[in-house]
Amino acid sequence: MPSPNQAQKRLFDSLHLNMETGGLGGVFAKAGVGKTALLIHLAFFHIQRQKKVLHISLRDPQARVRNFYDELYAERSRLSEESEFISKQEVATHRLVYSSPGQNIDIEDVEQLLTSFGELIDFTPKILIIDGFQGELSPDSWKELAKRKSLAIWISISLQENVEESDLAAFDSAIELVPIGQKIEIHNLLPHQSSFSPIYLDPMTRRLLPQRQSPLNSPNSASILKPDQCTLYSGGAAGSETLFGEQAEKWGLKEVNFSFSGHVQRRMMGQKQLSLDDLAEGAVSLQYVSRKLNRSWEKTPLLKKVLQLLWHVVSNADQVFIIGTIQEDGTVHGGTGWSVELAKRWKKPLWVFDQDRESWFLWDGSDWVPNLPRIESNKIAGSGTRFLSDASKKAIEALFYRSFNY
Repeated sequence: MPSPNQAQKRLFDSLHLNMETGGLGGVFAKAGVGKTALLIHLAFFHIQRQKKVLHISLRDPQARVRNFYDELYAERSRLSEESEFISKQEVATHRLVYSSPGQNIDIEDVEQLLTSFGELIDFTPKILIIDGFQGELSPDSWKELAKRKSLAIWISISLQENVEESDLAAFDSAIELVPIGQKIEIHNLLPHQSSFSPIYLDPMTRRLLPQRQSPLNSPNSASILKPDQCTLYSGGAAGSETLFGEQAEKWGLKEVNFSFSGHVQRRMMGQKQLSLDDLAEGAVSLQYVSRKLNRSWEKTPLLKKVLQLLWHVVSNADQVFIIGTIQEDGTVHGGTGWSVELAKRWKKPLWVFDQDRESWFLWDGSDWVPNLPRIESNKIAGSGTRFLSDASKKAIEALFYRSFNY
């Protein structure tokens, strides 16, 4: 099976736009499917080849776009082969983010930006990304600009229905992102466009994967998920994490329990020490989740490191199971809420066992709904409160029994 980066290279090789004669590409999808993530992967692909990228966002503020780059960079670097590695310095010098949330942009606006950036900061891109375009597109005009400026222009457009073939005539390359179950499939929209092996976008980490590497195994699949094929990611703390670990050992799952210097860890099976650089990766989303939870951990360095550790727990997993208390605003009480918000943001399948209501709840993207979970992935995260109720202990034990007692 090809590696994630090989899959990515094959995709973007097939979507190549001629930068010397100019080319126009389109990424089509309904809102929230993953257009921005795909465009950022595309930017990394070109930055690794020493091409400059101007990313114009018409939806998100600049800080949010930069944070998204940082998150996907951390995930990409963790999985990169040496030949595909790019440094943060290369990203900084080869990428420029311009943001105008809620506004649209026309040819004249873009030409003015290109002139200003070239004259003021000597930044002349070869790839132009316009993310979140709305209104009348006039693709022929954008293609003419691409030719005149020797640019590869990629535009993302939100759809309410399928793309009509007549709308695509001016595009040199066009793809549609289509959610199918747990997958976000990438469909080629142009008959003359080079074909590529089936690839999809992981809805959890937003990285590109070969289609056969599904993030979740269907419970109805002919192949049964065996415990020794699974890994539990956790922090080994007292309470929920310790019991998740004990159940993993009982049923034969592998364990990775992250730790760091000075960390009080109850369970050390499969211990993995995180360096300061490793911990720093987990600081990427700290500001976002701090705002979301209306809490700040900047003045408590040890707790901040624990939260950075939890970033590694959640980012490595394809299913997330948390023990805690769901509050009226939909967040989860205490530091456990950090793991929950990360899982929500990365669109990972997420369940919380609410200790007050003594029931499992699934996050459906907008609300918590009652749902009894099963382990259906070979990479899971188990975390939560240190203070387990008897009902919570039974819930964790029943989760493993329900998943592996066949």
